[in-house]
Amino acid sequence: MKKILFCLFVFMIFIGCGKEKENLSFKYKNYLEQETSIKYQSNVELKAENGSIPNVVDIKNIFKEIKKENKNYKNYFMNFYIINKNTSLFKLSEIDKEDIKINNAWETLLWDKDIIIDENYNKIGGFVKYSDVNLKINETIDEIYLTLGKTIFEKDGKLVYIIFNKKGQIIGNLYIILNDNKVKDIEFISSNILPENRKQEIMSYFLGDKNIKVKEFDNINGINIRAKDIERKFNIAKQRTGYIGSKIVIENLENADTIIYNQNGFKTLLYIKNGKVYKIEVIQTKEKTDEVFSEFQEQLMFAHVLATDDILNREFYNILENLGFSYDKFIKNEKYKQKFESGYLRYNFINNGEINIFQIENIN
Repeated sequence: MKKILFCLFVFMIFIGCGKEKENLSFKYKNYLEQETSIKYQSNVELKAENGSIPNVVDIKNIFKEIKKENKNYKNYFMNFYIINKNTSLFKLSEIDKEDIKINNAWETLLWDKDIIIDENYNKIGGFVKYSDVNLKINETIDEIYLTLGKTIFEKDGKLVYIIFNKKGQIIGNLYIILNDNKVKDIEFISSNILPENRKQEIMSYFLGDKNIKVKEFDNINGINIRAKDIERKFNIAKQRTGYIGSKIVIENLENADTIIYNQNGFKTLLYIKNGKVYKIEVIQTKEKTDEVFSEFQEQLMFAHVLATDDILNREFYNILENLGFSYDKFIKNEKYKQKFESGYLRYNFINNGEINIFQIENIN
């Protein structure tokens, strides 16, 4: 009898060890965000270990494991990230026992200027510091991995690397086009609108020409307007956005800490400190109407062009609609504050019930 009990004891230990071995090799932390009688939603923080982070297959297995630990829900939603919740890599969902759907959340990292990539993640999972990219046409996939590390990002059969600069800011996505597991070509997609010649310079840099200087490799946040250039840049921005009206003329600039420009019921305020513009505000005080809603968006577009030096096509640049701000929300006398990203800067749109203010601030 004792022998039988001993054998059962050993068998149970064996089974226990087997379960332990089945556990996933990657560490992660699961944070419950919301649950209802039918829905389970959480944020899953992934840890870098041994020079790698979980790939799509690993993440799918983590999803299944968390689901197993939290049974009896009908729908599951999980956001997988590193560093902070903004650094989303993949969002997985399963609705009513259908197949697990995987959303490439990493594609949106490009547009969020608050994200700072820790240099410890360099060459891990597909994050690479710009200065470490040195590719050659026809080099093999193994040579790519040796230089850049393995990437967990892929799209349309292309390997994708997320490139960050010396400040840890994401400057773009590098797409490596393969043919017979060798580099055929590369593409670079930036969060900013780049002229074709600058795109070519960046790609030449990544292909080995390290003599090229690209401003995107430096600090890309901030309003880069010196006080002495305000008149010139302001009037250029007016021309680019098609505004007709008087040019801005500034007197006693050396003593000014705020420049105010009035136009058609809107005020544009430029705040100066240490010889540079550090904040731009657009204030609208007209009665809220459909027409004013449209005019306000134009003023915001002008402020964006002024701050970033971008050349934007007003036909496709619709700030408030992109934010999901309908006319109904605009017209209501409610207080709200919303942040969004575009170009180099953090934008705050504020409706305090009386006036609407659009702010552009340095986020250095």
